[in-house]
Amino acid sequence: MTGACTWTLSVEPTNGWTDTRFPMVIAGTIVIASLLLLMTFLSMLFYVQRKRMSVMARTDALTGLLGRRGFMEMTEEIMKKYPKKPMTAVFIDLDDFKQINDRYGHNIGDEALINLAKNLRTSFPENATIGRTGGDEFCVLLSGMTPERCQMYVEAATQKDQSFKIGEKEYDYTISAGFADYPTQAATRARLMTIADEALYAAKINGKNQCLHYESYMSDNKRNYLGFNVKSLASGIPGAFLVYEADGDEQILFANEFIIELLGCSDFNDFMTFTDASFKSIVHPDDYERVERKIREQINAARVKNEALSEVKLDDVVDYRIITKNGDVKLVHEVGRLIHSEQHGNAFYVFIREIM
Repeated sequence: MTGACTWTLSVEPTNGWTDTRFPMVIAGTIVIASLLLLMTFLSMLFYVQRKRMSVMARTDALTGLLGRRGFMEMTEEIMKKYPKKPMTAVFIDLDDFKQINDRYGHNIGDEALINLAKNLRTSFPENATIGRTGGDEFCVLLSGMTPERCQMYVEAATQKDQSFKIGEKEYDYTISAGFADYPTQAATRARLMTIADEALYAAKINGKNQCLHYESYMSDNKRNYLGFNVKSLASGIPGAFLVYEADGDEQILFANEFIIELLGCSDFNDFMTFTDASFKSIVHPDDYERVERKIREQINAARVKNEALSEVKLDDVVDYRIITKNGDVKLVHEVGRLIHSEQHGNAFYVFIREIM
C-alpha cells in the first residue's frame, strides 16, 4: 500500500487461462488406462486358458479321470512329498476289450470304459489317485494304508459286478489287476509301476478276472507269453477259422485273415459289414436250411451217443456254397465244434476249406 492506494499484481497468459492441450491430456490418460485394463484382462484370460489347457492335458476326456501324464505327475508329487509313507500301485485292465469292440462296436466299448471308471471311483477311497493310462488300462495309487488293507480294496474292486445297461440291453465284462507296494517292494516310482504292471500281466496269463500281488517270479514272465492270443493263434492256423454264436442271429465273434480273404473282403470291418456280422450271410441262401438241418442232426446224434460221458464233444462236418463279395460262388468243406463258454454261451468254432 502506497499512500491511500492499494495495488494488486496479477500474472496470466496473453490469451487467458484457456489451454487446448488439456482435453488431449485427459483423453491420453483415458486411453492409457484403457490399454492397461485391456492388458490386465488379456493376461487373466491367458492365465485361465493356460490353466484349462493344463487340466485338459492331464485329464482323460472320455472318463474324466487323470490321463497317463496326469497320473504319473501326481504319483511323483505324492511320493516326493511323502517319501516314507506306504503306498500301493494298482494296474487294472479290462479283459478282452478288443472282443467287446469287435462284437458290439466302439460305442459300447467306450461305455464299458466309462462304467469301469465310475466303478473304480466308488471302489477305492476318496483320496486315491485314479487314472486311465492307456486304451483299456487304468492305474490307482493308494497311500497311507497298510498293504493288507490296500489288498482288500483291490480284491473287492476286481470281484465287483462290472455290468451296465444301454436301453434294454445289459452288457458285462471282467477286469484283471496287479498291485505292488512302496517302499517294501520298490524304492522308486518307476520301479513301482514296472512291478505292478508285471503283476497285472501275471494275472492275465493265469486266467484273467483276478488280482495278483507282485512276487519276484513275475519279473521272469516275458510279455511274449501273451503273444499267444486269439489273433496270433488264429492267424497261424493253415485255413479259414471262424467263431460264431450257435443261437439267435448266429452273430460272428471272430474271423481270421484266411476266411476274410476267402470271402473277398479287405479287412475284418469290411468282412463284418459284408456278412452283416452273421454266419447266416456266409452260407449260400439256397444251402442254408440244409446246412442248419445237417448240423443239428449231427450235434443231436453226438449228444445221444456220448450222453454218458463227462465231456461231450459235439462236432459237425458239412459241405456248402458261399458267395464272395465279388459275387463268385465257391464250394467249401466245414468242420465245426459246438463249445459252451460263460462269456458267449454256445458258440461254434469252425474250420472252412475251399473245395477246388
